[in-house]
Amino acid sequence: GENIRNIRKEKKITQQELAYKIGKSKSTIEKYEAGKVENIPYSTIKDIAIALDVSTDDICTPIGTAKLLKNAVSNL
Repeated sequence: GENIRNIRKEKKITQQELAYKIGKSKSTIEKYEAGKVENIPYSTIKDIAIALDVSTDDICTPIGTAKLLKNAVSNL
């Protein structure tokens, strides 16, 4: 979540703009950035990465990457 916030601010994009770009609500972005959602779906992480013009690795922390891989495998 913190990575999303930092990258979003670096790119000078508001929470509302990011929410619009990925088809989510501003409150959902707030929850992601605050760490209130433990397992953000991979498809959403991918959408956020595309909207922020970064890789999914830039969005995920090392712990987040392990969760991301676990979710991707369980969704196969």
